Amino acid sequence: VYQTSCCDVDIEAVLLGGHRIPEASKTAALGSLSAPHHIETKVLSSSNRLPKEQMERFLSVADTCIRAKGFFNCSDGERYMLQCASGVTQAIPVVQRSALSQMVFIGCDVNWTQLSSFFE
Repeated sequence: VYQTSCCDVDIEAVLLGGHRIPEASKTAALGSLSAPHHIETKVLSSSNRLPKEQMERFLSVADTCIRAKGFFNCSDGERYMLQCASGVTQAIPVVQRSALSQMVFIGCDVNWTQLSSFFE
């Protein structure tokens, strides 16, 4: 467990576990774990209430993102907090009410047009 402030952490300690590794191996390990340069972030929102089946289809598409999180209003009056990360999706009913469905997405090569269509 590393305590951080604003995600400031020694990347070598995290990736290499603080083990003593020959410099050549350390350089190779760090170089192979670099993040892609084409990560995009988008926020989508809508005041529409959508059928629950559409929310389930949406979750399968959102799962292609690195991370997605937000709230989704269904036509049956229910509101859900949605989370997608590392291949795991969750739809958790919440009591909090709002007229707006809003999701934040982080991903590479994501079909933004398809995701946006769920909020139209």
